[in-house]
Amino acid sequence: MNIFTLLVFLAILHLVWSCPDFCTCREERSIKCQNLNTIQFKSVNDYFKSHNSSRLINLSLINCSIFDVNSIPPHVFNGLLYLDLSYNHLNDFNFNSNNLMPLLVILKLTGNHLISVQRSFFASVPNIEEIYLNYNSIFVIDWEAFRLYKLKKLFLDHNHLLAINEHILRFIPNLETLDLSFNQLVSVQSSSFFAARKLSTLDLSHNRLQRIDYDSFVPLHQLQQLDLSSNNLSVVPSGLGQFMGLRSLNFSENPLTIIHSGDFSLPMLQVLSITDCPFLKLIEVNSFLEMPNLQTLIIRNNPLLSYVSPRALVNSTSIFELDLRNNSLHSIFFPDITPSKIWLSGNPLDCECMFSNLETLDERLRDKQDLKCITGTGKSCPTQSLTPLGDQLEAVVGQQIAIYCQGRMENDRISWSYNQYPRNPVDGHHLRALHALSMQPIDQLETAHNDRTRQIKGEQLVIEAVIQEDEQDYICKLERENRTVSEKKIHLTVHKPNIKLFPIDVGSHYVALGWNSSLNIKWTVNIRLMLAVKDNNNSTLRVIQLNVLNPWYGYNVIRLRPEQNYTFCLFYEFIYNYPGVIYETCTKVRTLPSINFWSSLHPSTIIIITGISFTLFIMLCFRGFYIRFYIWHQTKQRARMNQSISGQSFLSHSVSRSETTIMDRSLHIENSNAMRMSRIESSHTEDTEVSLLDSA
Repeated sequence: MNIFTLLVFLAILHLVWSCPDFCTCREERSIKCQNLNTIQFKSVNDYFKSHNSSRLINLSLINCSIFDVNSIPPHVFNGLLYLDLSYNHLNDFNFNSNNLMPLLVILKLTGNHLISVQRSFFASVPNIEEIYLNYNSIFVIDWEAFRLYKLKKLFLDHNHLLAINEHILRFIPNLETLDLSFNQLVSVQSSSFFAARKLSTLDLSHNRLQRIDYDSFVPLHQLQQLDLSSNNLSVVPSGLGQFMGLRSLNFSENPLTIIHSGDFSLPMLQVLSITDCPFLKLIEVNSFLEMPNLQTLIIRNNPLLSYVSPRALVNSTSIFELDLRNNSLHSIFFPDITPSKIWLSGNPLDCECMFSNLETLDERLRDKQDLKCITGTGKSCPTQSLTPLGDQLEAVVGQQIAIYCQGRMENDRISWSYNQYPRNPVDGHHLRALHALSMQPIDQLETAHNDRTRQIKGEQLVIEAVIQEDEQDYICKLERENRTVSEKKIHLTVHKPNIKLFPIDVGSHYVALGWNSSLNIKWTVNIRLMLAVKDNNNSTLRVIQLNVLNPWYGYNVIRLRPEQNYTFCLFYEFIYNYPGVIYETCTKVRTLPSINFWSSLHPSTIIIITGISFTLFIMLCFRGFYIRFYIWHQTKQRARMNQSISGQSFLSHSVSRSETTIMDRSLHIENSNAMRMSRIESSHTEDTEVSLLDSA
């Protein structure tokens, strides 16, 4: 009897605590099934249908040939906190009923066949905190698809997203981690992250980003980790300075050529990585300006990087680790920092040129045994200067360019020599425009020169805005121990831009102008974009100031005279420096004759107006005829009605007339008799009176 009871108990326990075939379980709270075919999953699904799963909180069905989430019994999801349906064949996540998983916290849909995220997908998981949608084929996300106020982590990496819509993040204000890596993003707009104010980790790596708007990251005051690696960013976005609380930044694998002064100015940054940039050649002075909390700087595997300015890390005194491996550096000097750990292997170092520096760094070098020196022991340091960008440089008119030349030893000094511009007078109509805009005396403008357009900053000669006269040889002189030991010639070739001004639309009193491109102007404080209007005698009628950064490439000139020849000139010019005009392009246009109202109408318009007028005339005529016919018809009907009424009362009218005649006749007779009687009586009276008179 005891054995039978034990068997029954074990059978009941097996029914309650059993685990589905092909799966692993941890008590009754966790079930994990993986790599099941269709038949095996059907067996597992049958188990779910026949067993109570009210205590189940963790369910993983990974690569289980699931095509429809509704094929799983609904009661399985009721108490889940964790659900993993990765690597199945799901095309959507729509349940037949809502609120199936009110307690679910983590949802993984990695590696399915999702191509879009619809608004109804997550209606059944109102309290979700983590969603994994990575490794799908998502290219569109519906507006407000994530109405999840408790969501903290969202993974959308390895999809096909082309843009970040502001409405995607609108209703997830508590989002802290967003992974958008390995997508097809081209740009980041100012409104993309407007609602994600609590975001602390953002991954935009392995996209095709070419542009990041200046105010794109304005709301992200709490961002601490940012990954922009493996994009198409050829310059460091100016908006990075808005991350006042950023702790870690990865800018690796971008087509950078130069890291300019002030590109990285992040006061709270602790880790910065710039690796595997195939075109990076140099790092300027003050490139990492004002970064007192920087602890780890990784600049490695950049095959063309041959120069890092000794003053690149000004005020970055807290740096602990400096990794400069596998670059093309010949010498390294950092007088402002003393990192605790340094890696320099994989560089063609001139050890004799930095011998004293290597001795100082001896205890801090972590790869001293791997260092390779290109200069043998006992040889003197070469006297040839280094040109990180080469000896032949090219630039376009208006472009800002820096010419670099560096020494090999820490105390080497660089000086420059080049031809100066002749100081000729500024062109007349441009001079008047400059005077009107700058409010400077004309004589000051006439004597202005080019000294301010060129700035020498030690190893670099900066030309703020290149003009055609800058095409020449620049001599770099290397001074060592107070004497010139070598000179190097660097030639700059200046190309003219292909900017063309042309009319888009011409009228009698206006001309719409357009142009195909613009100069790449960086020195906007001293350069203006102007549009001059000249008459047939080449006299300037007016000068219009345009925005030098105008992206529209067009302007409408109004208040012109008809049938007049005009010359329009678009030109860039310095405000204070000679020469006044940097670049100019002109076009000649003749305005159309003034036309009256009818001649200004298109033939089709005239036909339409004529047709409408003729139609209105026909309608009015028809209405007039209709009113006349109606009046005639009503008159005729009234006449007939009157005639009918007259016919019906003919007899009564006759009787009345005869009675009236008889009465009139009787009255006439009575009146006649009365008159006769009165006459008789009056005559009798007269006779009586006469007889009485006679008797008297």
